[in-house]
Amino acid sequence: MTRAPIPLSAIDFALYPSGEIAIMIVDREGDEDPNSFPGERLGVATTALVEAGYPRPAPGCVWLKTWSENRGIAEALVAGGVVELNSEVCMVGPFGAQAWGARLTPAALQEFKRQHAGRSP
Repeated sequence: MTRAPIPLSAIDFALYPSGEIAIMIVDREGDEDPNSFPGERLGVATTALVEAGYPRPAPGCVWLKTWSENRGIAEALVAGGVVELNSEVCMVGPFGAQAWGARLTPAALQEFKRQHAGRSP
């Protein structure tokens, strides 16, 4: 599925309890979907896998969900300059779902640090 690029301005960052970075997609203006409102979270692009026994992403890296409603999101984040895919792929669950490894771009890493200034993972 082809999606429009998702720009850094549409991203809020958080941390999972494991300390992994979460990427949340937010409709800032309320115009991405006829049923959304300004500031609504449209979805979460990442998944936390460490507590399930999968490898911890390197610093500044994440696991991107690629299944179900997240089809095309990884590519849209790349097109929007939020992440760069790396060669890591993690098979998740019994049905062959894949999580793709990605590195935050320098601009995204700077925004993550700005949003989390003074907080520890």
